[in-house]
Amino acid sequence: MSIQDVLMTNIISLNKNATIGEAMATLKQYHLSSAPVTDDNGVYLGKFGIRCLLRALLPAAVTMEGGLGHVDFLLGTMPGIAKKMKKLESQKISEFLDNDLAPLTLESSLPEAMRLMCAYSGSLPVIDSATKKLAGVVSARSVLSNLEILYTAISLRPDEINEDDLELLRKHKVIS
Repeated sequence: MSIQDVLMTNIISLNKNATIGEAMATLKQYHLSSAPVTDDNGVYLGKFGIRCLLRALLPAAVTMEGGLGHVDFLLGTMPGIAKKMKKLESQKISEFLDNDLAPLTLESSLPEAMRLMCAYSGSLPVIDSATKKLAGVVSARSVLSNLEILYTAISLRPDEINEDDLELLRKHKVIS
């Protein structure tokens, strides 16, 4: 199974020139926690979402690895966080991208996507390795759907997979 078998191409993405306010409105409208970000040519740059916003809003001592574990002191600073949000609202999202995850490519395997899904939440970006343009995303839901088809096909004959099973897998585009 390849990435192309589970690739979702009809997706919501953000342009690097969008403001935080515009990006948050888009994420809210489509019920997303994050979205891939591209330049004007469709080249993938990273992801922007609620995690990026929170890192920009909260003190570094809270968001850094090994940072403060108790954050009750922030309760008194909520008006300050709201003011900071107002200031950030007009800034470009390109300044706040999450680049922790290297994108998959169209040549990546489904097991590689599954491995990454164990470590990262949300959809995984997929790019065309030649152009670096965003090709789509792989979601947990699309992977699960294909695993169900594979399981059904294999469970029909647990001792062996015959030509009929292979044809079923091809029909549902689980394999090429």
